[in-house]
This record gives sequence, structure tokens and C-alpha cells, in this order.
Amino acid sequence: MKVIYGVWGDDVIDNRGKKLDEIPEYPMFKEIKEYSPGNRILAFVAWNGFLVFDERIDLVDLMRKYIEIIQNEASCGSCIPGRMATKVARDILKKIVEGVGREDFLSILERMVELTYNASMCDLGHTSLIPLGKVLKYFRKEIEDSLRIKKELDRFPYRWKVTAPCIEACPIQIDIPRYVEYIKKGYYSLSLLTIQEKNPLASVCGRVCTAYCELACRRKNIDEPIAIKHLKRFVSDWIYELEKEDPYKKLGKKPLTDKKVAIIGGGPAGISAASFLLREGHEVHIYESTDKVGGMMIWGIPEFRLPREVVYRDRRLIEALGAKIFCNKTLGRDVYIMDLKKKYDTIFIGIGAQRSRKLGIKGEEKHPKGYYEGLIFLRKFNSKQPIEIGRKAVIVGAGNVAMDCCRSAKRLGIEEVIVVYRRTEREMPANKEEYEAARREGIDFMFETNPIELIIEDDKIIGVKCIKMKLGEPDESGRRRPIPIEGSEFIIEADMFIPAVGQIVDLSWIDREKDLKIKKTKWNTIAVDEYTLMTDEPSVFAGGDCVLGPSTFIEAEAQGERAAKFMHQYMMKGEFEVDDNIIISRILRDTGLFKEFQFVDFVEPEIDKKILIEETPLLIKKKRDPENIIITPQDAVIDADRCLRCYKVVLVATEK
Repeated sequence: MKVIYGVWGDDVIDNRGKKLDEIPEYPMFKEIKEYSPGNRILAFVAWNGFLVFDERIDLVDLMRKYIEIIQNEASCGSCIPGRMATKVARDILKKIVEGVGREDFLSILERMVELTYNASMCDLGHTSLIPLGKVLKYFRKEIEDSLRIKKELDRFPYRWKVTAPCIEACPIQIDIPRYVEYIKKGYYSLSLLTIQEKNPLASVCGRVCTAYCELACRRKNIDEPIAIKHLKRFVSDWIYELEKEDPYKKLGKKPLTDKKVAIIGGGPAGISAASFLLREGHEVHIYESTDKVGGMMIWGIPEFRLPREVVYRDRRLIEALGAKIFCNKTLGRDVYIMDLKKKYDTIFIGIGAQRSRKLGIKGEEKHPKGYYEGLIFLRKFNSKQPIEIGRKAVIVGAGNVAMDCCRSAKRLGIEEVIVVYRRTEREMPANKEEYEAARREGIDFMFETNPIELIIEDDKIIGVKCIKMKLGEPDESGRRRPIPIEGSEFIIEADMFIPAVGQIVDLSWIDREKDLKIKKTKWNTIAVDEYTLMTDEPSVFAGGDCVLGPSTFIEAEAQGERAAKFMHQYMMKGEFEVDDNIIISRILRDTGLFKEFQFVDFVEPEIDKKILIEETPLLIKKKRDPENIIITPQDAVIDADRCLRCYKVVLVATEK
């Protein structure tokens, strides 16, 4: 897209008077063609400036609308600079648009910009008038020329989103600053309800989420990220265990409709979809292939990391809302999509990725004694089935499944457990907490090492032949490609071997239904629309690992929530409408602004990291024992009080 004029950061652009073909594409918006099909973007305003793509835009009204949204939807009203200065600026700009401006208005606006930047209590207030400040500095004449010329309010449609770095990083986009603020004020029920508005598995998420939000938390630029995941754990445990409160009734459920939904798969994606569809008033039936609903929460994650009563506690939400559950029903054997289509208005497929990926090394095809695929090993461990153990086990991989396997193996009494990984410690995809816990439990790690053959004697594993690796150039994933070092082979004596290098989706059921239009991707996942998650088979939606490939718990949940939204639209309207929150998040990602606004200057940009605050009690407990942590209200309040409340407003003016 081509910028007519604007300022982003220190980049000042003024192409007015030039022919359109003389104006270069603005790099940040190079990949963005339009807001939605047939709907051009005319202007963009956010925390660090503004860009105008069409000369019909009135700059003063653009600023007025931006500040109005901050006033109405983002300002908490806790401090005078944030509450009053933005109100004064909004009211002045409205008068200018109405043609009743005064000369002294500009100096008042400048004082409001300075006041909010220097005296606001949160980062929203600190950045709220930055775009206006840039207008006053670089395009002052635009306002001066408009003081007594009446213009039209909201001439073009304005679309906006109130967000934050942590919200954008969260796949399900929970309003994290709001639930953290409620904890700080002691409103625990409101905090949990804020979480459950988007995430029906709050207790589970508070224990096993990968916490992308904490990676994006801007507090890390000062000392340490807020313990967002553990604050979620605290508030859910407090409500359920100490207050003995049933929060399900407070969620609310709309009047019953005459629509019926089938959900195939009772894991995080299926439970999430069920929760939101039930709350919309639809009848929901869940078909689960095992004898328990929960998916990998039950069969994959060990109980020492995720107590089963926590899973059952969260699962009760869909039961309380009226879901009907049918267990031991496998897709392609007991239930078929085309049969279900005759009984249900929509179908959601959330079957996960339930098969382990093989290494393809010599000896693996023999399945010797002591060989266990990662997911099979975990299922046996979690269902307390007998496992014949050896003295020394080799686990291959460095993701969360590998960490669960090695820690479970240690708990079975295996004397020595070694994890081999073909890349370095730095490239490990596993949660840092899990890796550090494995280290504390005495598990050994061999990095830049890859197995190439199983040594078998009398149908039993007696060793694993490995080769040392080195990292070369980056591969398609962006990580440096591991390269074998010639002549570096060696043997690890072992009697157990557990490959945990990823999972694959079983889509064999598609081929067994001749009239089914569902397509597969080149990655052997289900092909869906990127927004709605509907397959090529009308009324059939899919999400979670069967669409994403092996992913995280929270990503699967987010897919269930997304699918439920569009399944509801499909049933009630027969058409789709993608909301502004989804589109603006896409714009933030495609422009690279999502990463940028994690690092906008603080009120004190010269501050030295790691000197402001000692580690809070919660951060200390989290590092020492993240799984058995006991969080007190004092711990939670102290950590919640560190939140900078980094809300940001993104405003887009569009053609229609």
C-alpha cells in the first residue's frame, strides 16, 4: 500500500502532490492489499503514529475517533492524566471537526500530549496521545487549516481493536490485563469469568499452557514477565477449592435454539468448541474415541504435571451446560461424517494428532522389546497399564512430549534416562520449565546427537547407535539444519528406546467415505478456510492438531473457539462475517507490528534492567517448583501489581 502522508515512529512521510505511480509501497504495509475483499484501507492509527492512504481522510476526525475509543473502551479512569487529558483532547478535536475551533486549542492539545506521556499511571495512558503529538509536530497546518471549517464526523467507517502484546500473543486472545487487574483488586470471581469468556479450560491452562503471553510481556524489558499462567492457576484454584463456588452459572446461556451440533473428539479443541456452542443455546453431542473425554489432557500429559481432578473440574463446564457425551465412538469405524450430516446442522472435527511419528532408523521396523512410541508410552503410563521397564532408557526429541516421556520414565524407576536431540539446547522447543524440571530430576541430555540404528539381540534392544551432529544453514523452519559429522558414530548401551519426535494425524477415515469432499493438505492435515475453519464439505468444520499439525494445548483451544463462532453464524445466518478483531490481528501480524509494540519505550526509557525490583515471591516459587506451587493471595497481588497495563488501540478507516 502507498502512504500519502503520515508518521510512524521516526519515519515521516509526505507524498502529497505526487502522482500515485511515483509513490513507493510503504514497506510495513507491503503485504496488505485491502482490509477485506473489495474494502480498501484508507488510514491506520496506533500507538506509535498514523498513516493515511487516501487524501479524502480528515486527519482531525481520525485523531478524534482514535482518542474517543481510548476514552470509551480502554481507559480505566484510575489516574487523572489518563482519564481527563484524553477527554479534553477528544472534546477539543470534536469542536474543531464541527468548525468551532480556537487558536489556543493547539497549545492545550500539546499540554495534554505532554501530560499523558509523563504522568499516566499505565502504559495505555503513556502512549495514548502519541499519534496526536506527531500530528501536532509534523502536520500542524492540517489542524490549523481546519479550525473553523465544519467537516463530517465519521465520514468513513472506523474499525478498531483494543489489545495488548500479551493478548495478541495468546492464541485464544484472553483479556489478560483485565483479569490480572481483577486479581490485584481482589475480585477473583470477575477474574475467572474474564478468563472463561474465552477459555473454558482455565484450571488446565493455568498448569500446562505454553504461556506465549509471558514471552510477549513487556515487563520483561524491566525485570521479569508477569507470572500470567500461574495467576490464572491461582484464581481458578481459589474459586473452585477455597470459595467452593460454581462459576458455570455466571457464564450465562442464551435461550435454546433448534440447532444440533456434533463434535468429534473430546480434547481441548472439542471441549472449547462445545463450550461456546452450548452457551449460544445449541444442542451439542460429543463423540469421543476413548472411554474418557479430555484427549491429551488425560492420555498425554502425566498426572504429576496435570492432576486429573483439575481436568475433570474444567470438563464439568460442558456437562453443566448440557453437553451429551458418547464415548468409545471412533471416526471412520463407529461414526461417519455423511451419516452425521443427516442428523446435525453442523459438525466439528477435533480429532487431534494421535499417532507417533517414526524415526525411520534401522531396527525400528522390528518393534523389539523395549521399544515404545512416545504417545503409546505415555498412554500406558497415564492409564496405569503395566510397562516392562529396563535399566537404561534413551528418549529421542526435545519437545514437551519428550520431556513428559523422560520424566515419566524416571518415575517408573528406570535407573538412567538419557534424552538425545539432534540440535543444541538453545533450539529445544520444550517449555523451559519442563526442561529445567527434567534436569533437576537427574535426567541426562545429549545435544547434537542423532540415533541411526537400534542394536538388537534376541529381539531385545541392547543399545542405540548414534552419530554426532553440527548445525549448518537454516532450514524451512528457520532453524539451523543439523548435519551428521562423518566418522563420529558411537553406541549408547540401553534396553529401552522411546522416540518422541512428533505426532501425525490419522486421516484414513476420509478415504473410506466416497462422497466426502474434505481435502487434505500436503502436510496430511485437514484443509480448512483460514478464517472460518470450514472444510470443503459444507457445514463441516475442523480445528486443533488435525488442522494445525502437532501444536499446543492453547492453540487447539483457540481453534475450537474460532470454529464455534463461525459454526454459530452458519447455522443462524447461513453466511459468514469475519469480525474486526480477527482482521486487525492479521494486519498486526502481517505488518510485523505485533513484535514492534512489545518494545515501545516506557515512561523511563533510560531505565536499567533488573534493578527496579527483587524477584516477587510468586516468581521465586515458580522457578523452584512450578508444578507443586502453592500461591497465596499475597503472592498473587504482588505479582499482579507489576502489570504495566499495556493496552493499545488500533484504528483502521476503511472504504466501506
